[in-house]
This record gives sequence, structure tokens and C-alpha cells, in this order.
Amino acid sequence: MYLSLIDVTLSYDRKSKVISNLSFDLFSGDVLLISGRNGIGKTTVIKSIAGLIKPISGKILIDGYNVSLIPAYLRYFLVSFAQQSPSYHSPIKVIEFLQMATLDYSLKERKRIQRFVKMLEVEELLYKPLNVLSEGQKKLVLLCRTFVQNTKVVLLDEPEAFLDIYNQKLVIDAIKEVSSEGKIVVFVSHNQSFYSELYNKKLDIISSEKFYLHSNGEAFYRRVYEKY
Repeated sequence: MYLSLIDVTLSYDRKSKVISNLSFDLFSGDVLLISGRNGIGKTTVIKSIAGLIKPISGKILIDGYNVSLIPAYLRYFLVSFAQQSPSYHSPIKVIEFLQMATLDYSLKERKRIQRFVKMLEVEELLYKPLNVLSEGQKKLVLLCRTFVQNTKVVLLDEPEAFLDIYNQKLVIDAIKEVSSEGKIVVFVSHNQSFYSELYNKKLDIISSEKFYLHSNGEAFYRRVYEKY
């Protein structure tokens, strides 16, 4: 399993470039932290991997599939994305919200739900409507659903937002769990020291054209995928 960004350039208006010619590779079990100052393009990068922003040039590949060319209903099986600020106003119950992340609610998927519900300690929320939860509770539920979705790539935008230290540590354990399954995890955070033992690769975005990519203290670079 791999995720590759190959000379990716991103823009919201196709004029001013937020990110220019970004390239890197990730493989099964990799956990990448994206860091940088506010407004530098961190969330833009993970939105592009999620297929929500189409590159104006370059390619984003997941196991050879060009994310930009995949319909939304098929991307659902490749990549999951937990946004920073969950804004759910639906009265749907939490358990139903989690079940919607599965394909057919098979025994295997029910067990997966149970595993992450227990890991994130949201059992008492299962039969509550989403719209009555606090922001922190909504964030835990959203993260739980993202892990339950069981995709190849998991994207998290500031997973610690709205959570206290205790719950942040629960989330770290859940990220370790999905990484151990061979998923690729990409997350945005300003709190590098808190996650220092979690990620094995880091992308520092300095400007739209300047990036530092590190793996275990060393720079890492994309391989050339000539067949694409």
C-alpha cells in the first residue's frame, strides 16, 4: 500500500498557488505529521489527498489510483477524513452515525465499531443524538467513525482540537492501532512534541514552494513512478 504526491500544485482560485510542486511517498504503517504556521497550506494538503481539492497540476496516487479521477463514492473506500471542527446538528444517534461508516454492518464491522468505541471510551454516548453532544464529544465520535471506516489512508486535521489531555492520549492509542493495521495516517498538528513518539515522518511547510520532509531525522523523497 502506498500514497504518493507527485509534483502536486494546489490553489483555491487557480491563480495564487497555496502549494507548489510538493512530492513525497508514504507506505503501509507510515504516520506523517504535517506542521507549519497558520494559513500555510497544511489543511489544503490533506483536503487534496481526500479528493476535496483537485490539484492544478501533478498527481495524488493511492495504490496507483489517481484520487482526482475517482468518484466520491469510490474514494470513500480509499480515504477517510476527520475535519478539525465537527459541526453536526443532526438528531441521528451516535451508534447510527458509526454504522453508516460500514459497508454492510457485518459481524466483522460490528466488532470493529465495538473496538474503537471502547478504545475512545464513547460507550455512554452511543444512544445519544449527535446534536446534544459537546464539541469534545462530537470530535471523539467523528474520530471514532473515521477509524471505523477502515480505509487505506486516514486523514486527521488537528485531532487534538476540543479534547483534553486524557482524551488526546486515547486518540494517540487509536492512531497507533490503525497504523499497526497497515493504514497510512496523515495528520495536521501544531503540537509536535506531544506526538513525537507517534509519527515516523514529518512534513514542515515553510512556504508555498519550500518544504522540509523528514524520516527518522533524515530527509525522504518520492520515488519515480514512470508507469504513471
